[in-house]
Amino acid sequence: MIDKKFESSIGKYLLGFLLAQLPFLSNAQLFNELSTTLSLNNPAYHSDLSVHGKGYLSSDLRANTAIYFSTGADFVVSQNFLRYQLGLGKWKMGVNYFHVGALGENTFSYGINLSRDIAINRDMNLRVGVGLNRNISHFVEYGFSNERYSPSVGLQLNYKDWSFYNSYGEFGFQIAATYRYELDSLQKLTTTLYYEKLNGFQNLNGNLEYAYKRLTLLIGGSTRSYIAGAGYMVADNQQLLLSSNWQRNLLSTGEQLNIQLGYHWKICHRASQRSFTGTPSF
Repeated sequence: MIDKKFESSIGKYLLGFLLAQLPFLSNAQLFNELSTTLSLNNPAYHSDLSVHGKGYLSSDLRANTAIYFSTGADFVVSQNFLRYQLGLGKWKMGVNYFHVGALGENTFSYGINLSRDIAINRDMNLRVGVGLNRNISHFVEYGFSNERYSPSVGLQLNYKDWSFYNSYGEFGFQIAATYRYELDSLQKLTTTLYYEKLNGFQNLNGNLEYAYKRLTLLIGGSTRSYIAGAGYMVADNQQLLLSSNWQRNLLSTGEQLNIQLGYHWKICHRASQRSFTGTPSF
C-alpha cells in the first residue's frame, strides 16, 4: 500500500504542477455556468445577440469566484475570474483577469480582447474576435517559474434562437452551441452544450437553465461531474448565481466539491441611433 503522507505529497506536487499550467491551459472548462466558461475561452463571446449601429454604447461585466474542497487531501483551491466588455456599435472591446491559488502559491492571467459584429441577413449575424493574454506563474516551493503570452481567436454565430461558438488557443480548441426557448412571457429555457479538446484530452459538458421571472435554476454536468445552482436577478440587469460541482478527484482518493458565486451585470448606456433608409412616396 502507498503511504498516506507520500500519497498526499504526490497529490500536492501534481496539484502544484497543474496550477502552474492553468493560466497557459486557460481553455479548460473551469466554471459551472458555461456562459462564464465561454467568456474565459472565447474572445468573441458576448451575451448581446444583436448587431447595433452608431450611437450604441453598452457595458457587460462578468465575475466569478470559487473554492474547491477535496475529501482525499488537505488543500483548498481558489479561482477568480473577471471580464469587462465595452460595446461601441458593431465593435466590442474588453479586458479580463484570471487567478488560481492553492497551497500558498498563485498563478495569474490577464489580457485584452477585441471583436466585431457582421450582419449577414435579418436572422443571422457573425461575431469575430481576437484575444491576447499574459500568463504568469511563480512557484517557489516546486521550483517552477514561467511567463508567456498566449493568443486566441474566436467566433460567435447567432441564428434566431441559436448561438454557435468556436475558439482556438495555443493548447486546443472549443466548440459550443446554445438554444433559447420561451415557454411563455414569464418562463424561458436555455440549454448549452460545450466540447473541448485540450492537449489530447476531451471534455463534453452541458447546462440547462430554467428562468422564471427573476429566478434561475441550473443543472448540468459532464463525465463524473454533476452541477446544480440557483440564481436571482437582484436588480435590473444584475444577476447573482450560486452553484456547486461535485466529482471524483483525480489527484487523490475521495470526492471534490466546489462552490461558486457568479455575478453578471449588463447595461445599455445609450440606444442605437435609427435612420430611415427607405424611399418616400408622394
